[in-house]
Amino acid sequence: MFFLNGGLDPLFPADGVRVAHDKLRAVWRSRRAEERLRLKTWPDLGHVCTAPQQDEVLAWLDSVL
Repeated sequence: MFFLNGGLDPLFPADGVRVAHDKLRAVWRSRRAEERLRLKTWPDLGHVCTAPQQDEVLAWLDSVL
């Protein structure tokens, strides 16, 4: 699972995303799969999906599929 977050996103505030990620990380860790869970935050972006973000997602997908 790959969480993407804009630090200025009003729909998914960064603090809430971190809390959700931390909870899921505990589950992934219990299944010995923590390295398969990723969070990337772009501090200066809002609720968008830019070309660099899309490139990052595609690279991640290439690495896990």
